[in-house]
Amino acid sequence: MRRNLTAIIAILGLLLASQAMAKDWYVAAGSGGDGSKAKPFGDPQKAISGAVSGDVIHVTQGEYYGKLKVGYLVVDKRGLTLVGGYKDKTFSERNPFKYPTTVGKHPKSKSSTFQGSDIRVHMGNRICDHESTTIDGFWFDRKAQNGYAPLDASPDKCPGCLGVPLGSNTKPIIWFEHPDCHVRNCVFMNSALYAIRLTGDGSSAENNLFLNTNYCGIDSYNKGRKLGKGYQFSKILVKNNTFVSVWNCCSLERGAGSFIINGGADITVTDNIFHLSNGNNASMGYTVKDERNFKADQWIHFLRNSVSQIRGGIATVFMTELNASANIDNLSDLGDTPWEVADNDTENPMFKFDKDWFDRYSRALPKQDPSSIKVNMDDFNKMRRMMGLPLDAGKQNLGGQFLAVWYPIEHVQTGAFWKPSNPKLKGRGLNADGPFPIVKAKLVGEGSAGVAAATPPPDRDYQKIDWGTLWSNGANMIDKAVEIKVYYAGYDGNYASGFGKNAKPYLDGADRNSHKILLLRKIEEMERGVHPLKGFVPMGSAGMAYIDKKAKRQCDRKNPCNFSFVVRGVIKKSGAKYNGGQGPQIVIAIDSISNQ
Repeated sequence: MRRNLTAIIAILGLLLASQAMAKDWYVAAGSGGDGSKAKPFGDPQKAISGAVSGDVIHVTQGEYYGKLKVGYLVVDKRGLTLVGGYKDKTFSERNPFKYPTTVGKHPKSKSSTFQGSDIRVHMGNRICDHESTTIDGFWFDRKAQNGYAPLDASPDKCPGCLGVPLGSNTKPIIWFEHPDCHVRNCVFMNSALYAIRLTGDGSSAENNLFLNTNYCGIDSYNKGRKLGKGYQFSKILVKNNTFVSVWNCCSLERGAGSFIINGGADITVTDNIFHLSNGNNASMGYTVKDERNFKADQWIHFLRNSVSQIRGGIATVFMTELNASANIDNLSDLGDTPWEVADNDTENPMFKFDKDWFDRYSRALPKQDPSSIKVNMDDFNKMRRMMGLPLDAGKQNLGGQFLAVWYPIEHVQTGAFWKPSNPKLKGRGLNADGPFPIVKAKLVGEGSAGVAAATPPPDRDYQKIDWGTLWSNGANMIDKAVEIKVYYAGYDGNYASGFGKNAKPYLDGADRNSHKILLLRKIEEMERGVHPLKGFVPMGSAGMAYIDKKAKRQCDRKNPCNFSFVVRGVIKKSGAKYNGGQGPQIVIAIDSISNQ
């Protein structure tokens, strides 16, 4: 009787959770409704404020300024998907590159937005829980948040040049640290430092344009999460992006300007276009200072990328065996690194740049000895000839420093970077033609996007045990159904141990599309990384809804959630060691979660 009652309650909870977690919100510039499709909100922030994990926010083309027109959006909850690029209020046609959805500061706003991200998850000293956030189809132009020298300034003041760090917002446009965050189909331009920082496990940047960044397109540098005597590192995908122009005007942290900075991450970089850089193309393979018990330089997968006109060379690689960095000037030399490399080339995409911007860029190149410049001046002059400019690439020094000038968004909107003129680069870089699916939040029973509909928990006889029994005898309880009281310490984004072909899943058949991993502990005073039990809860289940409702934020050692609940599930042997090999090396496949 008790088992049947438990099953009925779980089914009812599942149905109620599906209704609560399945809402689409709609936003259209100039509207002032209630967020429904018939009466959209006028700004995405209102939809974010009312949304819960799993909701999708649809936004038409137009300019958006956030609450009180401050110029940014605050994402303070996990599991939200923001989708821009809709043509109009019918929300039936979508192309983010044809119908720009922009986020920025209102021209007449006197609010200060400096030193903060445009999609903001860092609020003071607090990091909002933003796991499983997706930003899809938005434009970000930092020109209005940067300080530039006047156009009529004397030549030694570099007219129109960017002032860094004074007078410019040097925070990343997007800075996501938590697992399973995704940035796709977006345009980032005129950023004074990084365009985005993406460090959480399972995160990705796909089909974006990074244009005219001062220092770095993507920064994935992180030290990993210490676990016992070892580390677990983020797996990040960078695919089908177009990176154009990195200036690297100043001596900033970690030195050379680059399109991607990597460290402490298993990063796959594939099918991208990298074009024009005053620094090097990619700084990858950094290791953790004073704790070199891992080989970060082996976790780079550089596949089918096109790299051209890079002044500082192909890449800077930290070589663990040499305990030093090596500059790579030729693609053929990448074969001597521990990277996985294949099918990369140096084809020039031959983009059609804005004439005035390209005139200044190409004339300013040789700040250093021309012999150190790894660019093809003949190609630059060929492009100048196409634009009707004199053939004097590299003939002018613009002052004491090599400083960026802004790129006009109006020229980007003409489609100049949507497709390279070089036919050899088909399939490389961003795809502006789509298709761009119209993602909707569906009821769990209907099958959520990318997630199979959850099924009611099975009817089992659960053995009630305590944590001590589990920890001391868990290895002898494989495939046993148990009931145990635990404390919650947050999510875990590591579904496997090891990287690439050597990855070993902790629970066979479980990945980020099918399950969430809960870190479960014995005591209320929790510390991440100390004796957790990995609990795998099915996506879309009543148990997942319970956790989403109870845990309003990310839990960590400084801000523990401090709530307990009862888990019912089946003990499984872990497919790989965790906790530094301490403990019984088991996981629990969760059937249900309840207060008691």
